[in-house]
Amino acid sequence: MTTTLTAAPSRTARVAPAAVAVGAFGFVASFVGLWVPSFWTDEAATIAAASRPLATLPKLLLNVDAVHGTYYLFMHFWIRLFGISELSLRLPSAIAVGFMVTGVVVIGARLSTRFSGILAGIVAAVLPRTIEMGAQGRSYAIAAAAAVWLTILLLSLVRQNRTRAWVWFALAFAASIYVFLYLALLAPVFGLFLLVARKDLEVRRAALKGWALATTAGLLIALPVILASVFERGQIISVGKVVTGDDVFVSQWFYSPPLAIVCWAFILLAAAVAISLRVKKRWFPPLVALGLLWLCVPVVLLAAISLVSPSYSPRYVSFCIPAAALLIGFTLSVLPRNWWGIVGVVVIAALALATDVGLRTPQANKSDWSQAAAEFTAVATPGDAVVFESNHTRGLMIGYPHAFDGFDDVGLIESNTSTLWGDYRSPVDAAHDLPTGQTLWFISDHDSEASTDVGLFEGAGYTVEKSLALSDTTIYELRRP
Repeated sequence: MTTTLTAAPSRTARVAPAAVAVGAFGFVASFVGLWVPSFWTDEAATIAAASRPLATLPKLLLNVDAVHGTYYLFMHFWIRLFGISELSLRLPSAIAVGFMVTGVVVIGARLSTRFSGILAGIVAAVLPRTIEMGAQGRSYAIAAAAAVWLTILLLSLVRQNRTRAWVWFALAFAASIYVFLYLALLAPVFGLFLLVARKDLEVRRAALKGWALATTAGLLIALPVILASVFERGQIISVGKVVTGDDVFVSQWFYSPPLAIVCWAFILLAAAVAISLRVKKRWFPPLVALGLLWLCVPVVLLAAISLVSPSYSPRYVSFCIPAAALLIGFTLSVLPRNWWGIVGVVVIAALALATDVGLRTPQANKSDWSQAAAEFTAVATPGDAVVFESNHTRGLMIGYPHAFDGFDDVGLIESNTSTLWGDYRSPVDAAHDLPTGQTLWFISDHDSEASTDVGLFEGAGYTVEKSLALSDTTIYELRRP
């Protein structure tokens, strides 16, 4: 029953058609309806960074978001080719999900069976975190795909153990970190996996040495972005949090408690089966070893770091989704009958369906910007002035600039500065300088931490002519006689 990498080439060749087919399913599952949800703050940040002149991008990255620099650079050229819309901004993520799912099938087939890989790929495609990151104009899906294919490269190189090939691993590992900083956490995952599965995978000492040198070289190549994250750690802390039980067991991968219970049951069963095999046959399935390490090590490390400096967000461990899927696929594949495994996949898909559909509603990102842009266009007149309460609400104009064509953004001092949003005056200061009789539109966010009291505008001589309150945004029409 021992699985080694000796048969990897033929096994991979046999699974290739199935891997591509399941990967295509993963792409379609993420693609359908990805244009429906409104843009939100993080996607507005992507647009603000990627749409600026290329020469100003280094100035931004030296101040903020250096960890996203590679993604912003890629999106700069993508936007130039395909423009800015919900579909165009999110399409790369859906494509990345397809590659991720394809790779999950390959890993499952290489370390276990083709049936295990196929089941794992389907599970990876339908889990809510996959559906969510497949419709985000951010780098999470690309990072997950990079993690999967970096793992496949590792498995291939351990078998071949060619010095020149390890150079490619070093470059690929460094490139992955430039895409998403937290992929550096795969280093301890891979190291522990090679040690645990050394005998089962017939890993030679020379291969371990090659991996260690390549990993060290990759970290050194990625040192600029690692150091940048240290200098800009205040930004990470501002969105990071201390890990909670709900985060780990529900929110970060599964979203709903019923789905989480079923998935964790299958994950624990995978561990139980592996322990049983270890006791009875002195063999621990390499797939389970990889899956458990990949699933747990990054979360544990981030939880420990967050006790000192909050560095965790459920989205940050999206690249662990493949590990959960591999463990679930393994359990389903070792059930007494194949059709039991198929039923298990159907149950998981059914439990995920309601959440997956909910992630394709207009306000799935807890943003009503598309509705706000449409309402503003309907009630405002070009030539009027507009002012935004905060950077969050300013993202509305960045995401939907067509709604504000012909309007005077009176708060703007300078765009394309070293900040994502540019330099702005406070809304009330901007309002003071408007001529008498000028109509001013004030866009406010219900949840803004920098809430501006509309009464402050009254101190500047304005009266509220009308207001339109949406779920998250309120639009005020102000006029000074």
